[in-house]
This record gives sequence, C-alpha cells and structure tokens, in this order.
Amino acid sequence: MSTGFSAVRAKPHDAVAEMVSSILRNRGYSVDDIEVNGHEPDFWLPNEPAFLDVKTNTPGKANISIEIPSLDFYSKLVGQGHRVFILHARDGLLTPSDWTVDTLQSVSARALGGPHRRSGSGSNDDWQLFAPGGTPFNEFFA
Repeated sequence: MSTGFSAVRAKPHDAVAEMVSSILRNRGYSVDDIEVNGHEPDFWLPNEPAFLDVKTNTPGKANISIEIPSLDFYSKLVGQGHRVFILHARDGLLTPSDWTVDTLQSVSARALGGPHRRSGSGSNDDWQLFAPGGTPFNEFFA
C-alpha cells in the first residue's frame, strides 16, 4: 500500500511546512509536528484544537489536488469530532500571501468532477481536483 510519499514532491512540501510551522509559532500558536505519513496531517495545533495539513501543487497549475487516501483520513478525523485545516501553497511558493486555508467542508464544495486515477507521473494514488479558493493564510491565522 502506498504512503503517498514521493521524495521529489516532498522537497517543496517540506520547505513550505517548515515555514508554516515557524510563522505560526512566531504568531503565538502552539504547533506540534506529526510523524511524516503522506496521507496524514503535518501538524497538530493543540490550542485550536485542529490538525493542519500542507498541500503543494504542480507548478503552473492553479487547481488544488488532494489524494483520496488523505481525504478519507480527513473525513475520519472530522467524524471523530476533530477539525482539519488544509493549507494550499500554490506552486510550492514560500510566500504566505500566496497561501490559502480550507476546511474539509469548504474545499469539498469546490470539487471538480469525480476522482482521477493515477497516471504514472505525479501522485502515487488516486486524487480529487478542487477549484482554487480558500481563506488567505494571513487572515485565517492572523
């Protein structure tokens, strides 16, 4: 079974995740790292309380894609009464003004068509495409 981990795709993700963690801590948020698993959130924010997952997309593509196993895991967490925030860093940019944040409910409302099958390049898993949107990071985590 795939973990969703790809070393090539991990580089921009890891850089953004590190920056997100640093910015949130500087803004007074408590941020706990979660062990790396491609389908589970990256952080636990105990003061919110909520999980936070960082997603980066293919450079030049405006839409957000999330692997189906990640969506399933988010749904499981929400079903258990947890909140899940999804941070989208367009093109893996390290600029908070280019980041948006969604909840599972808000991103789901922007689903484009049905699930897509893996193609051999990019994702190791089936994925769902969503239209761009969300709340700007600097408003969501003021």
